[in-house]
Amino acid sequence: MDFLTVLNNRKKSGKLIFIALLMVIFTTSCGLNNVKKTIYSAAELPSDKVLVVGRVLFDPAMTEESQSLEGQEIYRYLMMFVCDDKLTPLKEDNEIFSRLAKRYRIEGYLDDTFYAVSEPEAFYIEAGVMYKNIYTSSCGYKCTQINYEYLSFPGSFYINIKPGDRAVYIGTIIYERDNFYNVKRIIIKDDYDKEMPKFRRYFGNMKLRKELIREPAEDAILKIGAPY
Repeated sequence: MDFLTVLNNRKKSGKLIFIALLMVIFTTSCGLNNVKKTIYSAAELPSDKVLVVGRVLFDPAMTEESQSLEGQEIYRYLMMFVCDDKLTPLKEDNEIFSRLAKRYRIEGYLDDTFYAVSEPEAFYIEAGVMYKNIYTSSCGYKCTQINYEYLSFPGSFYINIKPGDRAVYIGTIIYERDNFYNVKRIIIKDDYDKEMPKFRRYFGNMKLRKELIREPAEDAILKIGAPY
């Protein structure tokens, strides 16, 4: 689904060390990241791709008041996962967000199963990113800019895709948080049996192999201050 295009000129207008490890304010003159489409049938899956199936949620759940999006409702509760074939250390605080435009990613709405089309090789989810606030402001005569704040969440999850896989179930990622969205613990829950009836409804007899994700805490791109 196409939305606003990513800007040519992007500059950081400020930074707040706030919740969920970090929150950075960016200013653009044009737009935001496009939202990737999740698929709901075997016919939509290209022969050279793999389906990654999973879910992500907060405990306690995120409230609507936690995001102010100025009409960009497509981003409400949307978690965008930065993915790569290796774990690359961060050079600066805001680098996770900038990687979204450069690396393929999985996206899913909180507490809703995602069916993401992926490359057929093993990879890592480096981190999760969500929009916290989106708002417009004037930057001069006939000039309007879009400002946005984002939240980053720990990842470094290994997705073990094997030759011949068509669909891989990675589990439910649960971020246990405090009232300020600081992550206290990460739980990977096995909901394979619960997910299978819905998967069969959409994808028929396609094989869904269970490969719960692993979290290499020592190599984590973003730390939560405690092992998980």
